[in-house]
Amino acid sequence: MRNESRSRHKMLDHLEHEVAQFYGALAEFTERDRPDILNLPRDHPERIRRNTAFEAFLLHARLLDDFLGSKPAEGSDDFWAGHLIETWTAARPLATLPDIDGLSVRVRINKQLAHLTTKRLTHKKFPIRAMAQAITNSLIEFVNQAYPVLGENIWQINVWLYSTWTTTEPPIQSGS
Repeated sequence: MRNESRSRHKMLDHLEHEVAQFYGALAEFTERDRPDILNLPRDHPERIRRNTAFEAFLLHARLLDDFLGSKPAEGSDDFWAGHLIETWTAARPLATLPDIDGLSVRVRINKQLAHLTTKRLTHKKFPIRAMAQAITNSLIEFVNQAYPVLGENIWQINVWLYSTWTTTEPPIQSGS
């Protein structure tokens, strides 16, 4: 039982990190995304910061989509919501969104992050708000189901689901 509790605590610690990164990246992207940003040179620090936040948002959206809806293979060190709530029914929030130009949102994220491809999209084609809302709705459902099992251990994530996220102030110092 002690090992199970320690393992659960470790899982929650990793989950808190991912939730914080997801909402933090969304806040940073929202703060830096302005109509003229793509007119700046590709090496302009503001354009780079904006793109970094955009890609971080996509990465953490994909990861949380996996956590909420993808049971890992037997023996894997990966974990999913069902490891914390035995009765959890897999939810794939990104799969609830309409395809973008004939490909699922998840495939589009993969192309954006993991492939040099001529099919890469601009950020304007990604339904950022809809993606954030779909992930948030599934996380709210997860927290609601987890609270009777995990109690206050899940409280921080619950608070973050209803928080307004602030952004860092440039310049961002190395190591901050």
